[in-house]
Amino acid sequence: MSAISVFKLEDISIEWLNSMFADSSDQVVGFRCNSVGTGQMGANIRVELEWKSKSVPSTVIMKFASNDKKTRATGIQTGAYEKEIRFYSEVSHLVDVALPKIYRAEIIPGTADMVLVMEDLAPMEQGDQLVGSTFEQAQVAVREAARLHGSTWDSDSLSSKDWLTKRKSSDIGDFVALVHQLFFSFFSRYKGDVSKSAIDVGNNFLPLIHKWLRTAPDPICLTHGDFRLDNLMFDMEVERALVVVDWQTVSFGVGISDISYFLGSGLLPALRSQYEKILVQEYYDVLKSYLEPRIYTFSECWYGYRRQSFGGYLMAIVAAMLVERTQRGDQMFLAMLERHADQVVQLDAFSLLS
Repeated sequence: MSAISVFKLEDISIEWLNSMFADSSDQVVGFRCNSVGTGQMGANIRVELEWKSKSVPSTVIMKFASNDKKTRATGIQTGAYEKEIRFYSEVSHLVDVALPKIYRAEIIPGTADMVLVMEDLAPMEQGDQLVGSTFEQAQVAVREAARLHGSTWDSDSLSSKDWLTKRKSSDIGDFVALVHQLFFSFFSRYKGDVSKSAIDVGNNFLPLIHKWLRTAPDPICLTHGDFRLDNLMFDMEVERALVVVDWQTVSFGVGISDISYFLGSGLLPALRSQYEKILVQEYYDVLKSYLEPRIYTFSECWYGYRRQSFGGYLMAIVAAMLVERTQRGDQMFLAMLERHADQVVQLDAFSLLS
């Protein structure tokens, strides 16, 4: 890797760009930058490259840490920036999932000084969390998640990586205290924008969060952690119909959590209730091609799907209060909260915590 490091949009230079393509016989002689996407934790930039002899790639996507101080602090504290860089650098080659080509992945550990330069996936289109997923998009997504989980199931090499492990049991008390604080802040901020049913789910869940966390199943595979429409790139007309991006919340965890989160937040409630068991079965059918059926039954899968519906509800609240507030962010987090509240009620998930 070149000694040149760039961690801010304004520092991009032709010299730095050429250091990325040192193996090319061509040279970058100019570039233009435009913001793209709706990321909460980072800033995504499309860079158009002007080559001396019209080489490829003609464009790349660059990802820097957010400029917002609160969001950057959250990214450092949670390890989000470091996780994404280390995912691409250390473990991406182990997963059976479609990923963008990476040209550079660099970070100064313990800081928000990071840059990710990746393939521009256009004309693939980013999913829209607010609009919601179609049934066909959901089919593709659950299959891709199954490949991620199945290819890393019970992996000793991944479960031993400290940066991939989730919260220790000794940390549960501190996290629960933080969640209580964020709950009250969230409902104070969005007073009048949340339905009574969604508030009731929160009031009933708050006293049970410690139990829900303490009795969580053991981690078993690599999970994306934020497997939702905004982090999925689609082109339903080609064989490679889906590419998964934004690996800032990757961990060694409980695979079905990605499915409960995706279907709960990404499908409109009527569509979800109509097709969710079909889609969970489709996920399971792909997953079991990696496993012996006795290792993980569909009954266990469906139980986990119901139990993890609380995770999406919790994510909507915690994430909303820890990142920069934006108009679209408000709409997205409120939609997620309402959809997951409906999921919890429809699945009678509280009965699993009694």
